[in-house]
Amino acid sequence: MRSEEFTTVVAVDERHQHELKYAWKTWEKMKPEITQAKTVLIVDSAEVDLNNNPFIDFILQKKNVEVFKWNPAPGLYADQREKMLTSFFPAMNLVKTKWYLKIDTDCIAVNNDVNWLDPEFYKDDPVFVSNPWGYTKPNNTFDIMDEWGDKFDLLNNFPALKLPYNKDSDLVRHERIISFVYFGLSDWTKQMMTMCEKDGNFKLPFPSQDTYMWYCAARRKELFKRVKYKKFGFEHWHSFGNIKNRSLEIIK
Repeated sequence: MRSEEFTTVVAVDERHQHELKYAWKTWEKMKPEITQAKTVLIVDSAEVDLNNNPFIDFILQKKNVEVFKWNPAPGLYADQREKMLTSFFPAMNLVKTKWYLKIDTDCIAVNNDVNWLDPEFYKDDPVFVSNPWGYTKPNNTFDIMDEWGDKFDLLNNFPALKLPYNKDSDLVRHERIISFVYFGLSDWTKQMMTMCEKDGNFKLPFPSQDTYMWYCAARRKELFKRVKYKKFGFEHWHSFGNIKNRSLEIIK
């Protein structure tokens, strides 16, 4: 995989623009293919000022960056998290490459001594390549997804998953993904996202992009691959302080 073969897609709102300022510089230093690729920067225009913005001005000045302004109708989403997770679907119209890299602002690159773009990962065109994860919350998530999927021809020609779960647990254990680094096959994603579109708006049946993409692939028995990207020079952090401090260690 080379940088011209994929588009980097990253989303920011008021909170995540602070993270991107630091994460981007680690990508630029340690995984330069990420920033050399054409980039679609999704911006929550209700929260982020694109004029004289100290957090993302240096990114906006790059010739290979295209901004997708995201400002859906008020009240469409339950919270900011759902709003931003959904933003990737309409932004896909700007992706013209076969592959795209959806990368989160809380994911930083820490070394450049391994081949994180190993061609074996993309052999036979898996619909996505992302990180392993082992459970979903709440425990009845796939009851919801199965009922929803039965309404669409893209899914109802395949058996519902009917994943078993312990009713006394708050989660269901299964082999799924967590997408802080996520390579997706663009045409497949564009096909799957049609099931979430109504009257020009997008709404996930369950507010998790990871869960949605995994469910579609699993029910359709599509080829996907799980790669432990932490072994390939990435770290996933959950607080701005940790992101900033670790990034400064790397880029100094």
